[in-house]
Amino acid sequence: YINEKEIEEIMRVKVIGNSCTWFKRPNTSFVLDDNILFDAPQGSLKFMLDNVDFEKIKYIVITHFHSDHFAELHLFYDMLKNRQNTERVVIIGPKTLRKRLLTIFKTFDVPRTKKKLAKTFIFKEIKAKQKVELDNYILQSYNVKHNVKTLGYTFTNKVTGETTGFTSDTAMCNSLIEIIKNSSTVFIDCSNVLISNNHLCADEVLLLKDKFPDKIFYAVHTTDVVLRKYNKILSIPKCGQEIITN
Repeated sequence: YINEKEIEEIMRVKVIGNSCTWFKRPNTSFVLDDNILFDAPQGSLKFMLDNVDFEKIKYIVITHFHSDHFAELHLFYDMLKNRQNTERVVIIGPKTLRKRLLTIFKTFDVPRTKKKLAKTFIFKEIKAKQKVELDNYILQSYNVKHNVKTLGYTFTNKVTGETTGFTSDTAMCNSLIEIIKNSSTVFIDCSNVLISNNHLCADEVLLLKDKFPDKIFYAVHTTDVVLRKYNKILSIPKCGQEIITN
């Protein structure tokens, strides 16, 4: 049993997916404390229909605009605009977020305008090193190393000061190290078995675990090869699993 005061002092991370494009497992996304949707990849909505209460969603956080992180945001808009809760949802993400969402609607011949979106969404387009105040957290953004503009994030609990980090898709870079140093728990990209310029590989994640033994790492955005070869030595959360941090 967790009372209301304790709920304010923890983060509950529901792992919607732990994979990336081309694999049967759902793409990596999360719901935090029932009210923060983290990324909106293709295929995620169907999995969430029986697992997420859309009446409770207050924030959506987007890391970048690749399809396995952004492609179903227009579908979430349809879910949210039809709910009983009329409170507008705050969407946080990189610059051009609103423009890209409108482009998706135009591409699919769905008439949506800025005025219509404004009835459901409040857009906060941010850059690196920017802080946004949420209900129980201070969110901070970081530029990470990927082949498109990508933000990683930390969520710092206002009560305890504990921080949970989400690296998004990233290769090794200074901002990644900063996210790790600032966090007690990190959900970290672990896409490859070989070093690349766009993603972390499993051996790099293992090196980071050794370098920062006081941190808790959860490997996500995993391929089937990573899952098969490293599942016993990396903490790879299951789809649908709920993790309590802080």
